[in-house]
Amino acid sequence: MVVTRSQTAADARGSSEGAAAASSLPPPSPLPLPAGTACLEGVRAVASISVSMLHAYMWWQFWLDYGTKYELTRRSWLIKAASAGMAWVDVLFVLSALLAALQLLPALEDRRRGAPSCRTVVLRYWRRRAARILPAYLATTLLAVVALGPEQPPKEATVQRWMHLSACPAAAWANLLFVQNWLPAACPIHLWTVAVQVQFFVVLPLLLCALRPRSPGFRTRLAACLVACVLGGTAWRLAATWQAPEPLEFPISDFASDATAQHSWAAMLHATYLPTGARVPELAIGVALGALLTSPAAVKAVQRRRGWVSAAALALQAAYIHQLVARPLLFRQPGSQPWPASSTRLQAALLWHGSPFMAALVAATLAALLLGADPLHAAAARLLGAAAFKPLARLSFAQYLISEHARLWALLLLPAGLLPGLIQSAPLAGFVAAWLGGLAAAYACAVPLHALVERRWAPKAAPLDLRPLNGLRALASIAVVLYHSWILWSMLLPYDTASRLTRRNVLVTAVSLGPLAVDLFLILTGLLAAYQLVPALERSADSWRAVLRYWRRRALRLLPAYLATNLVLLAAQPATPAPEAALARTIFMGNCPAGLWRNLAFLVNFRNDQACGGHLWTLSLQVQFYAAFPLLLLALRPRQPGFRTRLAWALAAAAGAGTVWRLALAWSKPASMLQLPFGDLRQPAGREMFISVLRVTYFTPALVEKRF
Repeated sequence: MVVTRSQTAADARGSSEGAAAASSLPPPSPLPLPAGTACLEGVRAVASISVSMLHAYMWWQFWLDYGTKYELTRRSWLIKAASAGMAWVDVLFVLSALLAALQLLPALEDRRRGAPSCRTVVLRYWRRRAARILPAYLATTLLAVVALGPEQPPKEATVQRWMHLSACPAAAWANLLFVQNWLPAACPIHLWTVAVQVQFFVVLPLLLCALRPRSPGFRTRLAACLVACVLGGTAWRLAATWQAPEPLEFPISDFASDATAQHSWAAMLHATYLPTGARVPELAIGVALGALLTSPAAVKAVQRRRGWVSAAALALQAAYIHQLVARPLLFRQPGSQPWPASSTRLQAALLWHGSPFMAALVAATLAALLLGADPLHAAAARLLGAAAFKPLARLSFAQYLISEHARLWALLLLPAGLLPGLIQSAPLAGFVAAWLGGLAAAYACAVPLHALVERRWAPKAAPLDLRPLNGLRALASIAVVLYHSWILWSMLLPYDTASRLTRRNVLVTAVSLGPLAVDLFLILTGLLAAYQLVPALERSADSWRAVLRYWRRRALRLLPAYLATNLVLLAAQPATPAPEAALARTIFMGNCPAGLWRNLAFLVNFRNDQACGGHLWTLSLQVQFYAAFPLLLLALRPRQPGFRTRLAWALAAAAGAGTVWRLALAWSKPASMLQLPFGDLRQPAGREMFISVLRVTYFTPALVEKRF
């Protein structure tokens, strides 16, 4: 089970999602933690590797006699560490709940005017979780169905398939409903942790909203609810263990070959390990730790008492290590009897994985790491936050999902009997080979899964890269210049020649499509204006100031070059130009210098024929849009809930009204004046048709009558 990447420290610090900054959740706490949150990346990476180590250990012990694996589990720290891998599942469940609280609580408690509603926050959170988890999860489920290998694989692959993929493909339907942790078998079984996570991600936001996060007393209600969850989850574990079918034994015997031990192990897992109810205490304690870290007052109080946090963490760690060494739960001494039934049930309910003890141990350790509570935990936090762990953390979710598939595929590729023979002749070397070989296979499969599926669908934390639009603008500018050249070229050639070349020559045909570049310019204008304004107005406390800043930036960007161009138009007017230059001046320069005032008033598109530089009509249209669009956004109340819905309706109404306006203009003209394709623009009939179409689709009617 792996906490997904968008839940990591970057999310906890409130990273934005794309350009829509308003859609990202706000930072969880204004107070920086002494050790930072980068260590959580390392925790995630180490946890995924440790769970892989546990699964390799479970496969490894099938090839040894009971006495050998009993002795090695007692005496080898490597094997003992592998057998303790279940504790890392507790780590990741608490971490998952912690980061969910860091993401949700600040956004749900935000009482500022215009803050997103609870419903909006929850829907955004669910969308981000779905985009982060589902693609890779569904891909690995599909691989478990279709890529199981031959029906009669070697024995080592048969054991791997029996342990993790025995219910494939029959039980794959449960993965789609995220209920496999409630079933006797799953396909593959290790994805049960993702099911628990998804159930938690669905329920937690609804619970927080039900507690009215923006009403006074929310934190008190939340604390009472979390205490009730811990007590209720503990009671559930006690009831489940007392109702579990016999035998229920600790320490467990040889479940590789003993049917009684297998039944006892399965009963223990389905009573206190796999069900969601068994994980409620640690999920609740993880949320409680997240709530503490999002309260500035609580963080300051804990920082003043870091010694207490350190003492609690070290004491719980010592208790766990003592239990692991002195009271191991796997492989009791040959010939010995299990504990009394009541001791076994109390151990499973209160001290085993998922219990309040394990949740308190993990929460105290994470708090000590985040606070740098003592030199030991501060050094561990620095180590876990090192850059070397970041690539492993990025791949940890994909590596976990694909790990058991990859181990099966590696076993199918190896010579039959190679690893079992090594394990039987040199158990420790065989374990290292089985673990590291499976880990290498998992990472080799995780890289393409992460690159092709997980990263492609994951919500992006970085802003959108708009640099490609610069290339589009450059191409559009060149296309407009070429189109204007084509107009002059077609006017200087005989009509038949110009028509034939325009129809048959690909280059000339492409150049004649230059007006499409104007459409591109105007669409980019609207896109970039919305990209800059909408998020800024949604998050700005002073909307008018944001609008004024936008107008100032637009003015500094447009006016200097625009005014310089007008000065050039005014000065560069030869008295007796050549015939072809006279034609160009008639078409493009228009009424210079008398119409210069229209340029300065940005009214070129209303009477283009009276302007000085008719091609500047697009800039007039843009400036009019830049002036009106921010006012429209202000009128739609961008800081109030439902702004985006109102904006969508306003834009739909504008598009509809503009279309109706164009239709009305088109129907108001005589049919003889609106004919496509155009004729010879040098002839009165062709010129009149061209003027009529421009009147409907571009600007006012008189704009070209004096030009031709």
